[in-house]
Amino acid sequence: MARCWWWSINPRRSALPVAVARAAGHQVAYLPGLAMRRIADLYPGRAKTDAKDAFIVTAILTAMDEQAVTVPGTAAADTVLPRLADSLKTVLQQRKQVDAEVEGILDAHPLAGVLTSMPGIGVRTAARILLEIGDVSSFASSAHLAA
Repeated sequence: MARCWWWSINPRRSALPVAVARAAGHQVAYLPGLAMRRIADLYPGRAKTDAKDAFIVTAILTAMDEQAVTVPGTAAADTVLPRLADSLKTVLQQRKQVDAEVEGILDAHPLAGVLTSMPGIGVRTAARILLEIGDVSSFASSAHLAA
């Protein structure tokens, strides 16, 4: 049995090539990224280039057109993924609305300008600080608040 090595940063993106290799009767094994880096160091004159990338992408597109192997779960993904995408879109729209509301509330607070003028403090951090502090009159002084 021939051995096929596959390396990928994201294992979820490996499903298709792994399925194709296994369907062709190849044994598939994981090759860690560090090992790939060490192997690449052995061939210094064969560095990654845009021309090589373009050639490989063309080869991948050609192979995809000829693909006959179906990754398990493809039909389920066609049903589930659009629903998940719609749910995510709704959540992102709600998040934008909440962000706008929080920014409006923060703008009305008397300490908003002072907080957001500090380096590294934006709307979210300023809102969080104000939520944690609560009523500033409960602090005897600004030094007490800072502590």
